[in-house]
Amino acid sequence: MGFIPCQKCKQTFSKEWFWYVCDTCGFRVCHACHAIQGRKCEECAFGWMKEKN
Repeated sequence: MGFIPCQKCKQTFSKEWFWYVCDTCGFRVCHACHAIQGRKCEECAFGWMKEKN
């Protein structure tokens, strides 16, 4: 089991954690950060954040 950081808040979580990942650029954030951001990816022009685990 590995750990990776949220690309927004930098907290480290398990790979199996529920993440929001951009369907275009791969930007990955935890649930707490996504609640603040909304659903549009802030890193690219066309991406949408999708829940993945």
